[in-house]
Amino acid sequence: VGMLLGDVLRFQPRIGFVAEITTMLMPVFGWSRFLFGDIFLRRTFHRDARRINQNIQAFHKANVSRMIFVAPEGAIVDPGVSKDAIYVTQCQQFMYQQQRPILNFLLTPRYKGIQLLSSHCQDDATFSVTMSFVCRANSSSSTATKTFFRNSNSPNVLIHNNCVTGGELCTRALSDSERIVPDLHTVFRGGLHVFCHIHPMHIPQTATNDQVRDLLLDDYQRKDSLLAQFANHGTFDSVGKNKEETTCQDQNVKNSFYTLPIGHFRMNATLIIHSILSIRMLLFLFPNTNLYDIMNLVFASWLIVLLVHAVSHLYAEQISGASRESLLFETIFKSLIESYLGRLDHGSGTSSDH
Repeated sequence: VGMLLGDVLRFQPRIGFVAEITTMLMPVFGWSRFLFGDIFLRRTFHRDARRINQNIQAFHKANVSRMIFVAPEGAIVDPGVSKDAIYVTQCQQFMYQQQRPILNFLLTPRYKGIQLLSSHCQDDATFSVTMSFVCRANSSSSTATKTFFRNSNSPNVLIHNNCVTGGELCTRALSDSERIVPDLHTVFRGGLHVFCHIHPMHIPQTATNDQVRDLLLDDYQRKDSLLAQFANHGTFDSVGKNKEETTCQDQNVKNSFYTLPIGHFRMNATLIIHSILSIRMLLFLFPNTNLYDIMNLVFASWLIVLLVHAVSHLYAEQISGASRESLLFETIFKSLIESYLGRLDHGSGTSSDH
């Protein structure tokens, strides 16, 4: 994400994330994110207020520009996992308690204390992003019986008449057993497309928890409608008053998709330079070792990591019932924690944990 935004944006801010504290405990990858200054939550925003404020104030004192990514839901639910289905039900009950329609595509957001994050940036510098994922259909599936996104006959993701078609829609309703939660394996398989809708929003630093709750729930209902629109028509734009009958081919939908101008040459050159500098560092640390031995060491290390990850990931999927590889080895790490502790401390979808 940092390399992408650094290549696309005119300015190059520091990229930070708000993540659960179990991510920080992961060897190497989690430790590095802690050293880079990410914000880690043990339970909820208001219960971790001191840690959040200390982190934000440290960056302000250092006069370092930073862009923070946060997912207020605080959890990921995988299809077919019973404990995740319970969490979805709790979120729906929370919406009933608030006398609001249930969310079909989204979990309810954790709102208590989230206004703390608004002190990180200036007014009107907060944006709500809705993302829909569409991936290339699995080549191992039978294309003769496979139904691709929006009844297309193409396993590849296409944009036709300013609407997305083909491939396999990942972002489906929470109740849909065919829903796919993309992770590193989905990315590395290739053919994953991310379609974003960006909307500015304002969360006052002085807002009460009830005011923040209403702001976020209003925003999430808007986002839920956008995802339903995309699932039905392949676009975030409204394609007509009669959404059941109208299609992109019937309407002149404005071109709402803008492809980020990614500099592939620059990004790949950056990766190559990083690799060269890493090898130079190894030569410096081991002055009595020649380049050939260093390259053998790098290749052997890469192969060992690949094999260990493949075996541990398959084992972890059997335990947890899903792949959760947003970071390397995350699936096995969280599965072991669940095995020994009984569960991950995500809280629940009830009012007390929102």
